[in-house]
Amino acid sequence: MTSLIILSLFISGLTTTQPFYPNASHKRLLPAYKTPGELQKDSANQLNTFRTAHPELYGITVAPPSGFMMYPEFMTVDAMYISYDDYFRDYYVDVIGAAANEVTVYVLVSGSAWQNEANTVLSAQLTAQQMANVQFIDLSSTDYYQFTSPPGDSAVDSIWTVDYGPYYVLNSTGERAIVDPRYYPDRINDDSIPTKLGALDSMNVYRADLFVEGGNLLSDGLGTCYTTTMLQEENTKYTVTELNEVLNNYFGCSNVVYLQPLSGEGTGHIDMFSILLNENTFVVGSFTQAQDATNRTIMDQNAALLEGLTNANGDPITVIRIPMPDPDYDTYGRIWRTYTNGLRLNASYLIPVYSDDTTWQAQVISDLSTALPGVNFVPVASEDVIVWGGAIHCTTRSRPAGTAYSTEPGPGYLCGGSYTCDDCTDDCTLNETGCNTDGSRWVCGQADSDTCLDRIRIECPETMACVDGTCGGDDCTDDCTIGDTGCSDNSTRYICTEGGDGDSCMDFVDFECGTGRECTEGLCLPPNGACGDLTYDGECQGTWSVYCDEGELIYYDCAEEGMVCGFISGEGYYDCMAPTACTDDCVPGETSCSNDTSEVLVCAEAFDGDNCWDWKPQACEDGFTCQDGACVEDCTDECVEGEVGCSEDIDASWACVEAENGCLERVETLCVGSTTCEEGVCVEEKSSSDGCSCSTPTDTRSSVPVFFIMAVIGLALVKRRFV
Repeated sequence: MTSLIILSLFISGLTTTQPFYPNASHKRLLPAYKTPGELQKDSANQLNTFRTAHPELYGITVAPPSGFMMYPEFMTVDAMYISYDDYFRDYYVDVIGAAANEVTVYVLVSGSAWQNEANTVLSAQLTAQQMANVQFIDLSSTDYYQFTSPPGDSAVDSIWTVDYGPYYVLNSTGERAIVDPRYYPDRINDDSIPTKLGALDSMNVYRADLFVEGGNLLSDGLGTCYTTTMLQEENTKYTVTELNEVLNNYFGCSNVVYLQPLSGEGTGHIDMFSILLNENTFVVGSFTQAQDATNRTIMDQNAALLEGLTNANGDPITVIRIPMPDPDYDTYGRIWRTYTNGLRLNASYLIPVYSDDTTWQAQVISDLSTALPGVNFVPVASEDVIVWGGAIHCTTRSRPAGTAYSTEPGPGYLCGGSYTCDDCTDDCTLNETGCNTDGSRWVCGQADSDTCLDRIRIECPETMACVDGTCGGDDCTDDCTIGDTGCSDNSTRYICTEGGDGDSCMDFVDFECGTGRECTEGLCLPPNGACGDLTYDGECQGTWSVYCDEGELIYYDCAEEGMVCGFISGEGYYDCMAPTACTDDCVPGETSCSNDTSEVLVCAEAFDGDNCWDWKPQACEDGFTCQDGACVEDCTDECVEGEVGCSEDIDASWACVEAENGCLERVETLCVGSTTCEEGVCVEEKSSSDGCSCSTPTDTRSSVPVFFIMAVIGLALVKRRFV
């Protein structure tokens, strides 16, 4: 029988408004490692606003009382948590079935559709006895963040339960509490799950101001904790001494051992290459020189470090080496298969195996069986899930046997109930702008996971070095942040770039969606969630892959995986792919004109399967043509550059200059006072007072011309001289 536990926390906030589509979930899976583009889902400001409004889910608290210590996973456990995803149906059936033979399995879901699907699948393939140990926890009954970009209505963000799940700590009387450190900042719903599970079990939850994932912290139950140097990299605001103090206060780690993570592996977690079998036995993976020379050296160094240690009882650490599977690759990079990412559940050990790589499987299981006599090793096919960065240990969290530790009131807040105790300082004032020494510019905003403001760099064209916070000193203000997308109206999407308006500031550049499409969250999609003209082959819209699968519209951002969208020729469809080598055709903020001057060329992403900047055409309106990278009104020159002249009534001069529309026109300047225009210049009119006593007759019938009289006199003088 399947029993249902509904988690009900009375927390004010967002409510469920959209249906959940489990069949589409696989295309929006998040890997075990943090992706470079995850912050593009929604801004850090949006996420942190939600955190601030919910200190009961995210607010940093005091540490547990002295004497609590993180449990060792090899101790007796009574439950396992796992988040079901139907994309890995066979894998989940195997893991949940094997676990249900040993403990109660709590399956985390979001909504009745998700739960019904999981229940149907499991009931059909597990025994009645196994299903009696399976219970569902529907997290959609609690307040959770609903993503707007991409649209998302799920109280569970990912499948990596050990990384975001509860860290159980025990005291000397066997009471258990939960420690809840901070998870990846953009997986905001996963980050709240430990607190919700604590409320369900009526136990205290202590939230630490620390970034750590469950796959990167192992405890021997005696006060020694094992992790990798990745933990230091994730918490740079602490010195190593300060970091060790936090681990001691919250997890009871009186001694911390830092190993080196695998080189090139995305998570940096210790469970990708090692197992703590008991208080003094460590398993460390090994590579041959041919497999991976770099990581062979790293693993040998880790093993040597451990072999020189003793535990709190004074027992020396024994190190067992097991082979690592051969490296493999797919479209997205290396697949990090490992035999160490398993889970101990009392008398059983669930170990990941891979049908496409069985070379070392028998030897590994034999070696581990020798090290753990009496333990039943259960192979679980993990070739599909490992592609996403983890296997059994990554997708599960065990719970130690014990009773709930609860106090009234509960743990008090630190730092005013904030989700972080940042001691950082703002680098600037919100929306402030400035220039960098290399000619680029910056705008002030929140660029990372802390609460402080940072200077966000924006490149300037080479010919327009930054002046006073804008490229070239333009008197303008950015309308948006470069790279942003959205909807201008129902039929138009925009991209934030320089729009060819004659300045260097960022603009909303509109692009029509076209017939049969409407703008939704910055994408041009068929209306009402229908497939419309989309097929399984799909298309790319920026970094987003958009396609139709069995009548269902599916879209997701490849940037979340650090990739771009492009055409995969081997598969014959558009999807996420590694960026291809390319060269930028332009610099963001730069503009140009098409050869026929009918279009402005703006520098933006051309959606061509790489991550370089390209020229993207933007048509000028009727009656306008492109000049110097901007659309200007059509016109005809009225004069020749440099030409000057006078008005018809000579009361004004004019000069030929370039107008705002780019054409040459006459610009008049009125002559003042008694001046009149002569040869394009306003001058005073000539008069007798200027020193001239002569005059010019105006009546030719009654006077002899002066020049004639002067000629006669001249001739007389010449005659007299030569007589």
